[in-house]
Amino acid sequence: MYNTMKKALNLKNMKEALVNYSGGDREEFERIWNVFRDMRLLGFITPETWDKFFDQTAGWCIDDDMHLIDSRTGAVVFDFDNGQRNNRDYEEFMA
Repeated sequence: MYNTMKKALNLKNMKEALVNYSGGDREEFERIWNVFRDMRLLGFITPETWDKFFDQTAGWCIDDDMHLIDSRTGAVVFDFDNGQRNNRDYEEFMA
């Protein structure tokens, strides 16, 4: 059975899907990012939304410590290991 919950294809949901569904896996992160690029090329994502997504995420990468880093600024965008280090439930990325 398919999930009946639907999400809008907008900047916020795209960023959250990129981070939360990759789970800190570099290859999965790249795959999801490339799927969004392909969706833009196929016309499912507007040029305006894609430009914002690209501008905000093109420098993102995952380091060896399970941090999502903006390579342009060095800032930590998200810590994929947030729950284990702090003895609390895992918190998802919220854009």
